[in-house]
Amino acid sequence: MPDIPSPPPRAFNCGDQDTLTWRQRADVCVDLVVKLDCSASSQGSIADIGCGDQKLRVALRARGVTCRYQGYDVLPQGPEVESFDVQRDVLPIGHDVAVLLGVSEYLEDLDGVIGSLARQVPHVIVSHVLRQHDYYSPERLAELGWHNHFSESEMHDLLGRNGFAVIEGRFAPDRRTLVLLCRSARFESHRAASRNR
Repeated sequence: MPDIPSPPPRAFNCGDQDTLTWRQRADVCVDLVVKLDCSASSQGSIADIGCGDQKLRVALRARGVTCRYQGYDVLPQGPEVESFDVQRDVLPIGHDVAVLLGVSEYLEDLDGVIGSLARQVPHVIVSHVLRQHDYYSPERLAELGWHNHFSESEMHDLLGRNGFAVIEGRFAPDRRTLVLLCRSARFESHRAASRNR
Protein backbone atom coordinates (compact mmCIF):
# COMPACT_ATOMS: atom_id res chain seq x y z
CA MET A 1 0.00 0.00 0.00
CA PRO A 2 1.50 3.37 -0.98
CA ASP A 3 2.18 5.97 1.69
CA ILE A 4 -0.38 8.77 1.76
CA PRO A 5 1.41 12.07 2.21
CA SER A 6 0.17 14.39 4.92
CA PRO A 7 -1.38 17.59 3.59
CA PRO A 8 0.62 20.77 3.95
CA PRO A 9 -0.18 22.05 7.48
CA ARG A 10 -1.37 25.43 6.22
CA ALA A 11 -3.64 23.95 3.54
CA PHE A 12 -7.19 24.34 4.90
CA ASN A 13 -5.58 24.71 8.33
CA CYS A 14 -4.90 20.96 8.49
CA GLY A 15 -2.23 21.69 11.07
CA ASP A 16 -5.09 22.39 13.50
CA GLN A 17 -6.75 18.96 13.12
CA ASP A 18 -5.84 17.91 16.66
CA THR A 19 -7.69 20.79 18.30
CA LEU A 20 -10.64 19.99 20.55
CA THR A 21 -13.03 22.18 18.56
CA TRP A 22 -12.70 19.91 15.49
CA ARG A 23 -13.71 16.85 17.55
CA GLN A 24 -16.56 18.74 19.20
CA ARG A 25 -17.91 19.83 15.82
CA ALA A 26 -17.92 16.18 14.69
CA ASP A 27 -19.79 15.17 17.87
CA VAL A 28 -22.50 17.79 17.21
CA CYS A 29 -22.79 16.47 13.65
CA VAL A 30 -23.31 12.94 14.97
CA ASP A 31 -26.19 14.22 17.15
CA LEU A 32 -27.85 15.50 13.96
CA VAL A 33 -27.12 12.29 12.01
CA VAL A 34 -28.81 10.33 14.82
CA LYS A 35 -31.81 12.66 14.51
CA LEU A 36 -31.99 11.81 10.79
CA ASP A 37 -31.82 8.11 11.64
CA CYS A 38 -29.96 7.14 8.46
CA SER A 39 -29.12 3.82 10.07
CA ALA A 40 -32.80 2.84 10.01
CA SER A 41 -32.29 2.17 6.30
CA SER A 42 -29.95 -0.58 5.19
CA GLN A 43 -28.89 1.80 2.45
CA GLY A 44 -28.16 4.73 4.82
CA SER A 45 -25.04 6.47 3.57
CA ILE A 46 -23.01 9.51 4.57
CA ALA A 47 -20.70 11.42 2.24
CA ASP A 48 -18.16 13.25 4.43
CA ILE A 49 -16.93 15.99 2.10
CA GLY A 50 -13.66 17.54 3.22
CA CYS A 51 -13.28 14.70 5.71
CA GLY A 52 -9.67 15.50 6.65
CA ASP A 53 -8.46 12.83 9.06
CA GLN A 54 -12.02 11.40 9.35
CA LYS A 55 -12.96 12.63 12.81
CA LEU A 56 -16.60 12.18 11.85
CA ARG A 57 -16.05 8.49 11.06
CA VAL A 58 -14.50 8.00 14.51
CA ALA A 59 -17.35 9.88 16.22
CA LEU A 60 -19.99 7.85 14.35
CA ARG A 61 -18.37 4.57 15.38
CA ALA A 62 -18.06 5.73 19.00
CA ARG A 63 -21.83 6.36 19.07
CA GLY A 64 -22.68 3.06 17.34
CA VAL A 65 -24.13 4.73 14.23
CA THR A 66 -24.20 2.11 11.48
CA CYS A 67 -24.61 4.21 8.34
CA ARG A 68 -22.27 3.48 5.48
CA TYR A 69 -19.56 6.15 5.52
CA GLN A 70 -17.38 7.45 2.69
CA GLY A 71 -14.79 10.16 3.13
CA TYR A 72 -14.05 12.58 0.29
CA ASP A 73 -11.32 15.20 0.26
CA VAL A 74 -9.37 17.36 -2.16
CA LEU A 75 -6.29 16.32 -0.12
CA PRO A 76 -6.95 12.66 0.84
CA GLN A 77 -5.21 11.66 4.08
CA GLY A 78 -5.83 7.92 3.80
CA PRO A 79 -6.18 5.25 1.12
CA GLU A 80 -9.91 4.80 1.84
CA VAL A 81 -10.63 8.51 1.19
CA GLU A 82 -11.71 9.34 -2.36
CA SER A 83 -10.08 12.31 -4.06
CA PHE A 84 -12.88 14.83 -4.56
CA ASP A 85 -13.22 18.55 -5.22
CA VAL A 86 -16.70 19.65 -4.16
CA GLN A 87 -16.43 22.73 -6.41
CA ARG A 88 -16.01 20.57 -9.54
CA ASP A 89 -16.98 16.96 -8.85
CA VAL A 90 -20.37 15.27 -8.43
CA LEU A 91 -21.01 12.70 -5.71
CA PRO A 92 -21.69 9.10 -6.67
CA ILE A 93 -25.40 8.32 -6.52
CA GLY A 94 -26.81 6.87 -3.35
CA HIS A 95 -25.78 9.07 -0.43
CA ASP A 96 -28.53 10.07 2.00
CA VAL A 97 -26.65 12.97 3.54
CA ALA A 98 -23.63 15.04 2.58
CA VAL A 99 -21.63 16.47 5.46
CA LEU A 100 -19.42 19.55 5.14
CA LEU A 101 -17.61 20.28 8.41
CA GLY A 102 -15.03 23.05 8.26
CA VAL A 103 -15.50 23.40 4.50
CA SER A 104 -17.98 26.23 3.87
CA GLU A 105 -15.55 28.96 4.91
CA TYR A 106 -13.04 28.00 2.19
CA LEU A 107 -15.24 27.66 -0.90
CA GLU A 108 -15.04 30.37 -3.53
CA ASP A 109 -18.50 29.53 -4.88
CA LEU A 110 -20.42 28.36 -1.83
CA ASP A 111 -23.76 29.20 -3.50
CA GLY A 112 -22.88 26.98 -6.45
CA VAL A 113 -21.77 24.10 -4.23
CA ILE A 114 -24.89 24.21 -2.05
CA GLY A 115 -27.15 24.49 -5.10
CA SER A 116 -25.45 21.48 -6.68
CA LEU A 117 -25.72 19.41 -3.50
CA ALA A 118 -29.45 20.21 -3.29
CA ARG A 119 -29.85 18.17 -6.50
CA GLN A 120 -27.52 15.36 -5.39
CA VAL A 121 -28.58 14.44 -1.83
CA PRO A 122 -31.79 14.69 0.20
CA HIS A 123 -29.99 16.10 3.27
CA VAL A 124 -26.91 18.12 4.07
CA ILE A 125 -25.21 18.89 7.37
CA VAL A 126 -22.98 21.92 7.15
CA SER A 127 -20.94 23.79 9.74
CA HIS A 128 -20.00 27.44 9.63
CA VAL A 129 -17.96 29.59 11.99
CA LEU A 130 -20.25 32.59 12.38
CA ARG A 131 -19.28 36.22 12.11
CA GLN A 132 -19.81 37.52 15.62
CA HIS A 133 -18.54 40.66 17.32
CA ASP A 134 -15.52 41.01 14.99
CA TYR A 135 -13.91 37.97 16.64
CA TYR A 136 -11.82 37.41 13.49
CA SER A 137 -9.99 40.38 12.01
CA PRO A 138 -9.71 40.74 8.22
CA GLU A 139 -6.02 39.84 8.59
CA ARG A 140 -6.87 36.64 10.46
CA LEU A 141 -9.48 35.67 7.86
CA ALA A 142 -6.88 36.14 5.12
CA GLU A 143 -4.39 34.07 7.10
CA LEU A 144 -6.97 31.29 7.46
CA GLY A 145 -7.74 31.42 3.73
CA TRP A 146 -11.47 31.88 4.31
CA HIS A 147 -13.65 33.23 1.50
CA ASN A 148 -16.87 33.14 3.58
CA HIS A 149 -17.62 34.39 7.06
CA PHE A 150 -21.35 34.81 7.49
CA SER A 151 -23.79 35.64 10.25
CA GLU A 152 -26.39 33.04 11.21
CA SER A 153 -29.13 34.76 9.18
CA GLU A 154 -26.86 35.04 6.13
CA MET A 155 -26.10 31.32 6.34
CA HIS A 156 -29.81 30.50 6.55
CA ASP A 157 -30.48 32.78 3.56
CA LEU A 158 -27.72 31.13 1.50
CA LEU A 159 -29.07 27.65 2.19
CA GLY A 160 -32.66 28.70 1.47
CA ARG A 161 -31.96 30.36 -1.86
CA ASN A 162 -30.04 27.28 -2.98
CA GLY A 163 -32.75 24.71 -2.25
CA PHE A 164 -32.33 23.68 1.39
CA ALA A 165 -34.71 24.11 4.32
CA VAL A 166 -33.00 24.17 7.71
CA ILE A 167 -34.46 21.47 9.97
CA GLU A 168 -32.30 22.14 13.01
CA GLY A 169 -29.22 24.07 14.05
CA ARG A 170 -26.93 23.41 16.98
CA PHE A 171 -23.90 25.26 18.25
CA ALA A 172 -20.64 23.51 19.01
CA PRO A 173 -19.30 24.22 22.52
CA ASP A 174 -17.18 27.13 21.19
CA ARG A 175 -20.51 28.98 20.61
CA ARG A 176 -19.13 30.26 17.28
CA THR A 177 -19.51 27.16 15.12
CA LEU A 178 -23.08 26.51 13.99
CA VAL A 179 -23.93 23.06 12.61
CA LEU A 180 -27.07 22.96 10.47
CA LEU A 181 -29.14 19.94 9.41
CA CYS A 182 -31.00 20.74 6.18
CA ARG A 183 -33.45 19.00 3.84
CA SER A 184 -33.32 19.53 0.07
CA ALA A 185 -36.42 20.91 -1.58
CA ARG A 186 -34.97 20.06 -5.01
CA PHE A 187 -33.66 16.51 -4.66
CA GLU A 188 -36.85 14.54 -5.43
CA SER A 189 -37.89 16.70 -8.39
CA HIS A 190 -34.37 16.56 -9.85
CA ARG A 191 -34.24 12.77 -9.43
CA ALA A 192 -37.67 12.39 -11.07
CA ALA A 193 -36.63 14.62 -13.97
CA SER A 194 -33.43 12.58 -14.42
CA ARG A 195 -35.46 9.35 -14.61
CA ASN A 196 -37.71 10.80 -17.32
CA ARG A 197 -34.85 11.77 -19.62
